[in-house]
Amino acid sequence: LYEIEAPALPKPVPLTAYPLDFTPPQATCPPWGLSVMEAMNIVAAKSGDANKAMADAAAEASPDNPDAACAHAVAVASSFGREEEGVHLVLNAFQRQDDEEQAARLDRKNIQVMDRLAKMQAHKRASIFAIRESYRSSSNAALASDDFYEKSLTAGRDSALAEHDPGLLSLQHQVPLHKCSILAGSTTTGTCYMTTTHVLFWTQSIPLLGGHQGTLFDIRSVDFVIQKASKPRLSPITLPVGISVKHKETKKTLYKFRPSIGAERWKTFVEIVQQVAVENPDDLKFSERGGILYMYGDKPSGGTKDAPSTPVSEGAETV
Repeated sequence: LYEIEAPALPKPVPLTAYPLDFTPPQATCPPWGLSVMEAMNIVAAKSGDANKAMADAAAEASPDNPDAACAHAVAVASSFGREEEGVHLVLNAFQRQDDEEQAARLDRKNIQVMDRLAKMQAHKRASIFAIRESYRSSSNAALASDDFYEKSLTAGRDSALAEHDPGLLSLQHQVPLHKCSILAGSTTTGTCYMTTTHVLFWTQSIPLLGGHQGTLFDIRSVDFVIQKASKPRLSPITLPVGISVKHKETKKTLYKFRPSIGAERWKTFVEIVQQVAVENPDDLKFSERGGILYMYGDKPSGGTKDAPSTPVSEGAETV
């Protein structure tokens, strides 16, 4: 519509490009690893004590000493239980080592997913900003922005949002990101315009006779809640699902409408715009090699020059 170049999609980075924080136990303690070696040492120690006890019992066993013969039989029987216990001890050691490797590989996969999500969020931000900054580079964008500004001059605003309203000057040069038809009430039709910070509902004052009425909201100060589908008493037609505009703090309903593109789809888009409007740009910093600079809200202590917490290997494909 505005004939501007879309930002390039981020290129995927292979899983092998992310660091695997794991060293095979066979490399640090050959041939089977430290946990297995400790388990086998325990088994060997217990086996030595059991063999000595069986040997002593066998030496004392004789037909004239039934108690010693009985003790020898008990020692032989208990040796089978100790053998089973030893096998389980070594098996559990192997399983612990395998679990450690699996956990490290899962952490690496989580880093890849978080990196991809961060890059896609950065792409959404870049796409929205590209449209917002297209006022001087696209004649179509300039015309749409001027039309939005003219309508905003006559639009009404709810008194509950007065403290959040930055004024009309901030509405200049705002290029609409989205435009769709709406149904306000049951008979009033109109158009919805959405920019990076505001949404404008432009409806007919008197259906079929002319005149328009505008209502302007700051998307950072309101919530958009999907309503349940309703059916008028005197009409057999069920109206489509609508959306309520509610004040963030008081939860007061300020406006109701039904978008032509569907309530779920419209709400998904406006939530993306709201996230970009309130998020901190520093949360989407990337390293020079394409990886995310930090994760989970952890800020580097020395500025953006710090080494990334999730480095990408030198041969990896970067964005």
